[in-house]
Order: sequence, then C-alpha cells, then structure tokens
Amino acid sequence: MQKLIFISRLLKKTAIIILLFSSIIIKAQIQLTLPTITGTPGNEVIVDFTVNDLTSYRVQGYQFKISFDPAVIRFSDPGNNQAGTISSGASTQISSDTNYIKTGRINVVSIKGSDYTGAGKLFSLKVKFLTVGTSSITLAANDQNFTNKIFNYNLQDVSFTVTNGSATSTLIQQYTVTTSSNPTAGGIVTQSGTGTYNSGSSVTVTATANSGYSFVNWTEGSTVVSTSAGYNFTISANRTLVANFVQQYTVTTSSNPTAGGTVTQSGTGTYNSGSSVTVTATPATGYTFTGWGGDATGSTNPLIVTMNSNKNIIANFAISTYTLTVNAANGTVTKNPDQANYNHGTTVQLTATPATGYTFTGWSGDATGSTNPLTVTMNSNKNITANFAINTFTVTLSAAPAAGGIVTQSGTGTYSPGSSVTVTASANSGYNFVSWTESGTVVSTGLSYSFIINSNRNLVANFTQAQYTVTLSPNPPAGGTLTGSGIYSFGEIVTVKATPNSGYQFVSWTEGGTVVSTGTNYAFIINSSRVLVANFALLSVLSVTPDFVNVNHPAGTTSFSVANTGSGTLNWSAVSNTSWITITGAGSGTNSGTINVSYNANTGNARTGTITVTAAGASGSPKIVEVRQATYTDVRDLNDKPETFNLFQNFPNPFNPTTNIRFNLSKDSMVSLKVYNILGQEIAQLINKEMPAGSYQYDFDASQLTSGLYIYKIQTENFVQAKKMLLMK
Repeated sequence: MQKLIFISRLLKKTAIIILLFSSIIIKAQIQLTLPTITGTPGNEVIVDFTVNDLTSYRVQGYQFKISFDPAVIRFSDPGNNQAGTISSGASTQISSDTNYIKTGRINVVSIKGSDYTGAGKLFSLKVKFLTVGTSSITLAANDQNFTNKIFNYNLQDVSFTVTNGSATSTLIQQYTVTTSSNPTAGGIVTQSGTGTYNSGSSVTVTATANSGYSFVNWTEGSTVVSTSAGYNFTISANRTLVANFVQQYTVTTSSNPTAGGTVTQSGTGTYNSGSSVTVTATPATGYTFTGWGGDATGSTNPLIVTMNSNKNIIANFAISTYTLTVNAANGTVTKNPDQANYNHGTTVQLTATPATGYTFTGWSGDATGSTNPLTVTMNSNKNITANFAINTFTVTLSAAPAAGGIVTQSGTGTYSPGSSVTVTASANSGYNFVSWTESGTVVSTGLSYSFIINSNRNLVANFTQAQYTVTLSPNPPAGGTLTGSGIYSFGEIVTVKATPNSGYQFVSWTEGGTVVSTGTNYAFIINSSRVLVANFALLSVLSVTPDFVNVNHPAGTTSFSVANTGSGTLNWSAVSNTSWITITGAGSGTNSGTINVSYNANTGNARTGTITVTAAGASGSPKIVEVRQATYTDVRDLNDKPETFNLFQNFPNPFNPTTNIRFNLSKDSMVSLKVYNILGQEIAQLINKEMPAGSYQYDFDASQLTSGLYIYKIQTENFVQAKKMLLMK
C-alpha cells in the first residue's frame, strides 16, 4: 500500500507537467486482454496479461485493479516471471495486501524510465484454482485511491479498451485400487501409485513370488484379468485385484555309476505343484539302463513323475559284456586274455599261426586287414575268421624296352609249386626279340620259354629296334647319280635323291616296276627294306634367246633363235599371244630355227606382248618370250629379276586350309612346284612350265587333305629346294 501511495503522490507532482502539454491530443488504440483459463482444484498456472502494441504511444507506466471470484481462484505474485515481453526492464509492483482473498481484487503498478515497445505479454500473475466453479476476470471499478490507467512519458493518460477473461475450475473423478496375495505366503504385490487415482490414469500392479512359489495370474472376483506379473490398465472404476501364486518343487537326478550314463528332465528343474515331469535315462556307450532308484521305481524309460513334493531320482546302469568267437582253417588262433565274456572296452590280442605249407592271408568277419597279431577292442559281440592259403609262387613279366613287344604267360601269374609255366614274347612292329633274362642273366633265347616253378620268377623279354636296308640303282646307269642308300632303324624318315647327269632328265622312282614317286627327292618312313630304281631319259632342252627384246615405238621386225641344247629331237612351234605382234617367218621347226616377228607401231603408253614356244617332251617347254615396246618418247628396260633363286617358308604355317608359297627365279627357268606327303608320295603338282625371272606367289588350297606334315619342292634346271609345312584342321 505504501508503494501505491508513492505512485499517487508522484502522479500529483506531475500533474502540472501534464497540464503543460494539455494541448496534445493522443488517440489511443491500445487493447488490453485479460486471460481466459481452465484448471482443476489445487492446480497452479502462470497467466499472461497482453496488449496489442505500445510502440507508437511512448507508454511508460500503467496501474490496474483486477477483480475475480476469491471462492474459485486467487492471484499472487509469480516471482521472476512477472515481467512481460514488452516491459523488460520495468519495475512491476503487485499488491501484497492479503485482503484480496476476501475482496477479490489485486493491484498491479509499473513505471519505466523509457518507452514500452512492441506487442505481447505486458505482465504475468500466478493463479491457483480453489474449487469447482467459474470466475470472471475484469478490471475493478475506479476508486478515489486507485484509478485504472495507462499513461505516456509525460504521465498523460492514454485511453484503452479491455477484453475481459475468465477462469473455470472443473472436478476430476477418482478411484481406488485394492490388491492382495493368494495364498498370503505366495508373494507380495505393489502398485505404481498410492492406491487412489484420477479417472483415465494408467495404473500398473506388480506381483513378486516368494521363494518356493511362482506367479499364476491376476483375478478380479472369479475372472482372470491377466497372466502377466506386471498388469497395466487404465482406471475407470474401483478395482479389487488378487495375485494368485502356486507352490513349487524341485527334481534332482543322478546316475549310478556316474560313468554309466546321463539323466535329463523336461523343464528347468523347478516345477509347479501337480505338474508332470518327464525324466529320461540315456546309457553311455558300453552300458545299459537297468532301472530307477531313489524316489522312483521300475524300469519304464522315459519316466513320468507327478510333482507333489521334492524328488530325488537315480538312474541305475550296468556295463555291457560281449562274446568273442574266432575261426581258423589250415591254422590256429590264440586269444589273450582267453575268457568267455569281455567287458565293454576290453582289448584282446589275436594271433594267427598257419599250418605247415600255408600262409596267413588276413582277417575277415568283424575284422579286416592282415595285421598279425591283431588287437580287438570289445564294443560288441565279435565273430572273426583267420584266413590261410596254400603257399604259391608268382611269375612277373616285363618288356625292355616297353614299346618293344608284349609278353604273356600260360597261367594267372600265381602257381602252385611244381607247376609247368610257359612265357611267350611277341615283338611289336619294328622290333626284334633277343632273349629272356632274369637278374641280368640270359635264361632263354627262344620266343617261348617253359620251366617248372619252384620259386618266384621275375623275367624280362629283351627286344632291339629293327633295321632295314635301302638299295638304290640308276636306270640307265649313265642317267644320273643317287644318294640315300644305307641301313636305317624302323620309323626313320628316309630321303633318297636322284640327280640327272648332263643330257638326261629324271623320270620316276620305281619299286618292283611300280612307280612310287616322280620327284627327284623321295621321302618315306621306313618299316621294311626297300629296293628303289631311279629312272632317267635322254633330255631335249628347249632354248629360246633372247628372253625378251626392247623395240622402239615405230613398226618393225625382230627375231628369236630356237635351239636344242640337250639330246634327242626337239620339235617346236611358236604362237603370238598379242594382237599387235605377228610371226612372219617359220612358226615351227626341228631342233634349231629362227622365229621372225613383225610388230605394229605404238602410239600410246609402253606395252609388252608375249610369244609362246612349246616343244612336247622337252625340258624348259613352254618358253614365253616378250616384246617390250616403248612409247614414242621413251624407251625403258624393265629388268626386275631377283639376284638369286629362293624358295621361302610358306605362310601361315601351320595353316588351315590355305597357305601362300613364294619363290624367286633369278633367270628364266622351267619350273616344277610339287607337294608330297611324309612317305614321299606326290600329292599335287602346282606348277610345271617355263617361267621368266621374277618373284612369284602360289596360293595352295589343302581343303581336300587330312591334317599332317607335308613337303613342297621347287625344281629348275639349276636349282632344287624343299621345305616342310604343317596342315592342322
């Protein structure tokens, strides 16, 4: 109240100042809003008193008397939260007179040294709801000591309007929860609250079983409401809940003897009264179950036990015993130890002794192998037989070298003493039998070797590789020279070569009058002796000179000379292959002669024409000669001959199915290009003609041949060369 008197005096002192500015008219647009709130009896909340905006009015103070129903609510100072969002820094004072409880009024005053700004919370008060009811929240009527007002910096009143509020206190229904244990000694029950709860609250009751008991369920009356020890529900009525418990018993099991087996039980070992437990006895290996002891009797397995007390159950086991039966024919078997029955796991040593003339061969029945003595572990009844066989001898055969031949014997390889045995050696193709040896000593040189066996024998059949003779002869003897005769081992590749003497030409290789090759070089794989004849014939050789002539562009004549440079008779003829060349002289002749040629004038580029000269049966036939005619402004010698004869390796190699064969001729030559198989047999003749000097390539198609190694050979008057090529399909 002293603070309010101070403010009143301050306002009086400043009245003169207000009068000095009475000519200023302020149109207030301030809206003060009192709160509207709802709560329940005993609830306390902070409520805000708000204004729309004070920024434009330079407001620096206010005082209000707020009315309410003191039976429903009451206001009090909220402490540090009294300052509003737009009155920060202001010193707000709230009446501390407790009469507001009776009168239903509270005073709020604030003066600030600077302007309030903004809109929002002007100040806050604490409200407590007292009882169920409704109260309006308004500004009280002015009285002589306290007038509701808002004033600006010169303490002039600023008009404002008020929106009143209200407070409503509502009633909440409450219910009780009563819990108990059945039986009382079974456990304890707790709940999440005090026992009294507002309607709609969440309540949890918890049952905790005492030692020797287990929780069963919650019941209300005779109805089961939950089987969970923690039962949660939303309360909407008074509840009386009973936690039901049941007594528990334990089952203890053991084995007699301990190593005899194991005992298992259904469940955890602790069981509710009246429940059934299954107990199972499992014997260990070598033991059998004999019956129950302790709190159980009989031999039923598994055993069903009804739990009406704590149980101690013993499973009784006995070790297993087994019999060992041994059998022997043509010998004996001893047992150590030797007894009628053996406990499980006992080891017994069996020793087999063969009768005279016999050999122990192994065990059968419930034991295998040939270990002697034999150790048997008794884990079941055993029936074991010792097997013996009459003594025998073996014959082992081999060939040296292994590819030399095959060896056989008259029996199976195993023989009784005194038996007759015959071994036989058969040489493979290309090999000859030499002897039978044993430990390096020759025991027989016959293909078949017979003997009476009285010990084990290890015999070797010895072979040597066969050799064959190649005999060569020329026909006629003066026709040429031959190479390649001699002695060869089976499977070798042999190449024989015939070189004609001067004036002869090679014709063929024959064997027994049959032509085996027409190539001077004949290659074959030897598998027998061969007698080969190289056949030659007197040679007529066609020679035409020059190979070519260079002529100028005007029309003219030229000639070529024909000669027989070999033996025999040479009948030749010539034809022009070109329209601008005409043979004007003799077009044929015997042995020597002249070919006269006329040619037309050339008015274009340089050109080449050819003339073919043929002589049946003559070496070097046909001959192709050229007439090279220059343009009328230029005469050129087109000499592009290689310097040497060459036969190059085919490419690609290996190939499938085509390959290229390239060769060089350093001068005009009669050329023969042929293909042979590995036996020296002619497969194909690719070229057989007179060819001018130059470089050539032949495309060989082997699509009709099988995969394998082939030989291609070129032959001229002065040059012979062969190379290998591989066809791989």
